[in-house]
Amino acid sequence: MAEKHLGLPFDIHGGGADLKFPHHENEIAQSCCAHQHGEYDPAGFARTWVHNGFVTVAGEKMSKSVGNVMIPHDMIAHGVKGEAIRWALLGTHYRSPLDWNEERLDRAKYQLFMFYRLMKIANEKGLSVTDGTVDSDVIAALEDDLNSSLAMTHLIRLGNQANNNLDNLYLLKNFVASARLMGFLNDDPQIWFPEKNQKELEIADWVRRKIRERDAAKMAKDYKTSDAIRDELLAQGIKLEDSRDGKTTWVFID
Repeated sequence: MAEKHLGLPFDIHGGGADLKFPHHENEIAQSCCAHQHGEYDPAGFARTWVHNGFVTVAGEKMSKSVGNVMIPHDMIAHGVKGEAIRWALLGTHYRSPLDWNEERLDRAKYQLFMFYRLMKIANEKGLSVTDGTVDSDVIAALEDDLNSSLAMTHLIRLGNQANNNLDNLYLLKNFVASARLMGFLNDDPQIWFPEKNQKELEIADWVRRKIRERDAAKMAKDYKTSDAIRDELLAQGIKLEDSRDGKTTWVFID
């Protein structure tokens, strides 16, 4: 089947970590014997083998029997943007376990919202963001066992640099080129800013300034001030969420 539809050798053979033994070992043995590649030459069948970590949903194994299988097409049909799903998935290295939950998706939406805000500003200024150079750190991360999570950390750094230097077209172009290499920033920015999201657009800068102030207060161990900033935002319907790695994001609450 592989020879008929892909040709041999093909580039990537994938599967879950639970398939390494005995399924893929048997497949290698059978295929190499059938095509006379030699018993120690699995590269004659597939050049690279990748095994992804297990996927859970809110801490529970994803399976049809449990009824918690998440299909991207179904999510998109319910209004979730494809790039948000991509960001949420790529945020974890493919070999590591991935727990799918609403918080993960919300964080992805927020990050892309900020990215597309940069694109919207560029469009409003009449700037062309084509012909940029992909950042070398992004490429290095992807070439190192497809370390997508590290590459996305570099994307966030590039986005922050571009946001802090809005007149530097070189930074903006390189940021966009790096993001598009990974399948992001291909939408029309306007679809990320429908009328219902004007509130987010209007106060995004203010919220980010408050988060920076709160971070500075926590660094100084001024917890009274940091708590006061958190409560001030909460009173405005904005909830701060602190991750284990020290990053803070925010969401609107009803």
